[in-house]
Amino acid sequence: MQAFTEKHHNVTIELGRNGFAFVVGSDSDTKTAIGLWHRVSKIPKLLGAVTGGNAVNAQILRPNVGRAFDDLLGLDADLRLDAYPDLATANSSTAASGSLSYLAKADCRPQRAVVAFAVNVAARDDIGSGQLGLCDGLSLTLKPSSSVAATAPTLRSELDAAGLSSFPVNLNNQPDDPTQTHSADVTPGDPAALGVLAGLEAAGTPPWRYLLTSDGTLTVTDFESPAATLLAAVGSATGSSALPAIVVEGQDVSIGGTLAQLPGLLAEATAVGASSPLLVQVKLDPTSGSCELSAPVGSDPDVVAAAAALKATEVTNNRTFTVKYIGYEVTIAGGTATIGDPNYSGGAIMDQFVSAWNGG
Repeated sequence: MQAFTEKHHNVTIELGRNGFAFVVGSDSDTKTAIGLWHRVSKIPKLLGAVTGGNAVNAQILRPNVGRAFDDLLGLDADLRLDAYPDLATANSSTAASGSLSYLAKADCRPQRAVVAFAVNVAARDDIGSGQLGLCDGLSLTLKPSSSVAATAPTLRSELDAAGLSSFPVNLNNQPDDPTQTHSADVTPGDPAALGVLAGLEAAGTPPWRYLLTSDGTLTVTDFESPAATLLAAVGSATGSSALPAIVVEGQDVSIGGTLAQLPGLLAEATAVGASSPLLVQVKLDPTSGSCELSAPVGSDPDVVAAAAALKATEVTNNRTFTVKYIGYEVTIAGGTATIGDPNYSGGAIMDQFVSAWNGG
């Protein structure tokens, strides 16, 4: 069997019984897997498990997670434990979307507080699935009936009480339309920043995707709505003015800065887009910016006209700016355009842009 798998790398052979198996590999991997297989098969409440080398992939029902956890962590192996709410979910073709996956490398020595909190997640009615890295951080996905905005502040209080204010925990939802995903880093970071979430989910707000990261940066995205519409909505959310950075990604342009800086950036970015149909996908923040060159199918962009239009906006006067076309980039800094990639070759169009910009 080992000779067969060595010649057929896409084939995996598993041996075992009663839902517990080991993977046949090299002599050393198989020996390690068999040892783990014997130990894992004795752990109560597991639905099944597969061992391969020094790794264990086991399954269990959510109410029984706590009873098996210490034994599994004691194996000193790479661990994945998928916990399901019931047997029907565990045996379904969509089992992964309804599981809590507990993950730990062999050298992971998780804090006891993290283990206790992660085990308690299995008992929560509002968490539908998640990836729980015991040494790396937790990503918890709410059931459709629950809200990130309503859940995050309470979850933060629970984490603070458990002494886990600095341990990474993300809370998110999983809507049918992924462009409307809501996601917030609950820890670490300033708990006050979570207050902005209620306004982002208030009635009448755009059907946007939002992400609040642990450093306090909020990104809202809706490529069906103008950036001006998104900016007005995010500006009305209580707490948005206190955030260190907000990124607005709209149908026409993308801008990033503090709330006070965004109106000016929007005006600049809109002016670039309006200056020429050759300049699209405009992105601006206080110190950098970018756009892409556009042209009808089958033709090249008029780089002389594009360079003149961009220069006339003066948007490059106080920031580093990148102009992109297909796989090529030009960087404009200090008024001078240069090819961005030192190993660049073959992009005659961007050579022409550089020449037009620099007056060559």
